[in-house]
Amino acid sequence: MIEDIQRDINWLGENAKSGNIGAISQVLNHLAVLTVTLGNEVSDAYKLQQELEDQYDIAFATKFTELTKGGISAAAAKPQVEAELAQERKDWTQAKAGYKRLSTFLDRCDRVLEAFRQSVSVEKMSNLKNI
Repeated sequence: MIEDIQRDINWLGENAKSGNIGAISQVLNHLAVLTVTLGNEVSDAYKLQQELEDQYDIAFATKFTELTKGGISAAAAKPQVEAELAQERKDWTQAKAGYKRLSTFLDRCDRVLEAFRQSVSVEKMSNLKNI
């Protein structure tokens, strides 16, 4: 999907001055559909990131409580729990980074769509004036 979006954006960039409003509009419509799908993926990525964060927080609190109730000081328990949950933290961090990348890409797509839609509207108005 991202490759398709990138291909559409590149095509628009290459053909922006072509004056072929029909083809540009068709690519814009295709890009709009793809960005809706991407928006769903961004929502799923956010949900995953939140779930992993919650799982990490619960696991951290549970292990930390177990250790401190077992007589280990809080200062000693924290690094031990962090070490035990390093993979869970890494998974959460990677999900968070993935969400941010997808979200940034979606914002970029939205800006491209808006700019080209405005450009097409201006060109259509210009063509109407020439009639």
